[in-house]
Amino acid sequence: MRKKNIVIIILFICSICNAQITRIVYKNGIYGQNLDSIKLDKEKFKDIPQEKIALLELFFKNQSNIEFELIYDKSSSFYQKKEFMPSDQNKIDEMNSLIDNKKYFKNNDSKEKIYQTTLDNLYNVIVPFEEYKWTISNETKIINGYKCYKATSIKEDIFNPYKQSKAIFYPEVWFTPEIPSSFGPQGLDGLPGLVLEATVNGKKYLYATKIEFNIKNVDKIEKFKKGKTITSVDLEKIIIDNYKKNLEN
Repeated sequence: MRKKNIVIIILFICSICNAQITRIVYKNGIYGQNLDSIKLDKEKFKDIPQEKIALLELFFKNQSNIEFELIYDKSSSFYQKKEFMPSDQNKIDEMNSLIDNKKYFKNNDSKEKIYQTTLDNLYNVIVPFEEYKWTISNETKIINGYKCYKATSIKEDIFNPYKQSKAIFYPEVWFTPEIPSSFGPQGLDGLPGLVLEATVNGKKYLYATKIEFNIKNVDKIEKFKKGKTITSVDLEKIIIDNYKKNLEN
């Protein structure tokens, strides 16, 4: 009887641990640059309307207010931009148009990996579960007190009709096995440890600013309830069709 009670207690503890949810807060920017102090060369961008230049400068100045959130449990993760209030509240809609508003969901048990994006409609785009083929190096550094390892990959994006080519992405991430989770920001995941820092093509920069274990204000992680589910091939066709319609108009 005593042995049975011990087993029940162990199972109960395990169920609690499995239900624990962790939150990571990330910020982004341009690698090696202080975005708050960026001033665009108006002569260099003389063909761009001055109000657009002013909006970009406002965007850079508000970088410190823009945060992204990754929450995950034992099997699932969800990543999205957190709500923020720009210094010029009248520009909030225009500011949001410049920020990556995609949402990312992943489930290790069902082998699902989906991101949500808005074009002419709301779409949930299914991508390969093992989206990135990582090469892990022996190079290490300490991030937020955790020993991290560098991993690199190459990814070909869908066809961009505006550029008449497919973009090639070269992500470089730093992950820590000390937090044994295969999740990361913006779909940069699938490693034997949580991703705390990343750069894409040596420019776009994502870095963790806060790690909270066992948060209490989230009950469970769910995938998208709204939007049409499509594949990346479907998305490519939609983008090309929209491009052709714009040319006709």
